[in-house]
Amino acid sequence: MVRSAVLVASVATLWACGKNQTSTSSIKFSAGEHIIIGDQSYHKSCGKRGDCQPSFARADGIERYSYGELIAFSADFYENATELFREKREPWYQLFRNNIDSTRKLFQEEIQAAQSLMDGHRDTEYPDFSKGFALNYRNYINLAEHNEDHFGFYNIKRYVTEHEHALTLAARAHELRQSGDAGADEALREALFQAAFADHFLTDGFASGHIRNPRRQTLAWAESHGYSRRTAAAFSKILHDRDGEIRESGEHGLAVHNARGDDWFARCDSQLFYKNNGDTRAVELVTEAVEISLDEFFATYDTGKIPDGRFPAIALVPYPADSAVNLTEAVRVDRFLPKRAYDAMAWYMHPPFVKDFSPGAITGFYQSLPEVMDMMRSDINVIIDGSPGLEERLPEAYVAAYRNIR
Repeated sequence: MVRSAVLVASVATLWACGKNQTSTSSIKFSAGEHIIIGDQSYHKSCGKRGDCQPSFARADGIERYSYGELIAFSADFYENATELFREKREPWYQLFRNNIDSTRKLFQEEIQAAQSLMDGHRDTEYPDFSKGFALNYRNYINLAEHNEDHFGFYNIKRYVTEHEHALTLAARAHELRQSGDAGADEALREALFQAAFADHFLTDGFASGHIRNPRRQTLAWAESHGYSRRTAAAFSKILHDRDGEIRESGEHGLAVHNARGDDWFARCDSQLFYKNNGDTRAVELVTEAVEISLDEFFATYDTGKIPDGRFPAIALVPYPADSAVNLTEAVRVDRFLPKRAYDAMAWYMHPPFVKDFSPGAITGFYQSLPEVMDMMRSDINVIIDGSPGLEERLPEAYVAAYRNIR
């Protein structure tokens, strides 16, 4: 009973982008979007090699996943790739077990909605299954409440770490294959699970509500002002939903640029496949980035050599264009109205469940947003200056943009 009460209260951290989805949803590209991106990218990349396995078994050989499914399950449902790869099927009668089958059914409904949007049905409402995910996966809420690495700069920093690990595992799989070791196949599968885990953070870097959302600094600000972690998550969610949302008033998303020189409008989660003015670059560029990431992975597996220098996929990752207004202006308080934002939150964000969340708290945070963005810039500069190995992996233009993020 205690665990159930905590679960009900904790779902308060989760919402979706878009005015028709104001109750609960996790702060990320939705799972169905991750699956479509990952599967398309995988088939393009492995198709060049003429060796495409449609799915990969985890260590126990029982459960199999497509590459897109691995991206969707990574980070939002499992803390690391090893946990996902080494998981064993739990008995049906076990309480609070990870229910993969039920979660997959929810994924499929998201995919169907995305397909409907791709087919031009603009009135399609992307489903919100965060409550279902939370009930199906015991660690879902905890990961959502500690998801700072899914947001601006930090997601690509995490991608670098996880992708480097994937390349190391790919090189190891190459060595085992060359020596005829019987464990070569399992080593490659484990490396692919790790590659997908890395690509989850890569894809998050393309979601407009993530690009400059000061999630880590919002938590620090909230703590220093006596607010709970759950209320800090609500503050982050308000920024997430407003920055780059396609609205009826005509906004096309967040104007972005990348180190390669592409310009487009980034979309928030649940709106990735919305054909706004026929512009499909938001989908094409994130799909290409994952394809490039996989190309590098397979090249390492084929040669056994881990590349030096910049990771090419990051050249496609967006940052705000010069024409984009700063975050404070993009989420102007007169546009979202604190009382309306407060009312839109589900009942479990209101007293007695979360006593420090109120319209006044929202206003206070908004007024402090320039200070929070100053904290974000300062923190990022400290990280870059103290991490020469990280900077070697990042394009100069990307680094410069985040040194001056606003």
